Amino acid sequence: MQRPPRSAFDFEFDTGPVLLGMALQLVVAIPVLFVVGDWLLVLLTAVIAGGVASARGDFYAQAANNGFLAALLGVCCLFPFLFVRHFGLFQPGGETGDSVLYATVFSSAELLALAPAAAILGYVSASVIAIGRRKRRARNSG
Repeated sequence: MQRPPRSAFDFEFDTGPVLLGMALQLVVAIPVLFVVGDWLLVLLTAVIAGGVASARGDFYAQAANNGFLAALLGVCCLFPFLFVRHFGLFQPGGETGDSVLYATVFSSAELLALAPAAAILGYVSASVIAIGRRKRRARNSG
């Protein structure tokens, strides 16, 4: 009996650690977004999300994929908050006018700029955590 052929695109991840990293990123990034308003600090939350997703996963799990997805989904879930922030910037004295259009355009542009960078940073931070876990385990067992 033959095995069914495997697909060329094999992307494994664990749902629990991904959702935990995403939730932590949202909890940290929303206040950062409204109080400080700095993109670099939002990207720092992507690093935290990737590290948490990697640390909470199994030892033999796909840690880098977990970090990648946690950071990417966390940033994508920030879109409504980006829209509210930009809508408040472009709303002069109660008139909406073109504010919705501008808020949508600038929120989409900010999301397109943040999402790839956050995904890469989440992937790298998860990889670093996974390497550290493996080195620590090898040092403790040997």
